[in-house]
Amino acid sequence: MAPTFSIVKWLGVAWGLAIVRFLMGIGESAAMPVGNKMMGYWLGPKERAFGTSIFLAGLEAAESLRPF
Repeated sequence: MAPTFSIVKWLGVAWGLAIVRFLMGIGESAAMPVGNKMMGYWLGPKERAFGTSIFLAGLEAAESLRPF
């Protein structure tokens, strides 16, 4: 499916992948600051470390499932 995209035809597979990954990174860039702010508001001082670790584990789990 990827070779049929017009950007891949113009730039090649490697540059097409780099551009798509860059655009995904722009979209994901708000996840860390918003997640940390959310943990600060919702959880007490003793619960923040655990909540943040669960949040970060969820981000990494989502990253591993992205290709599917």
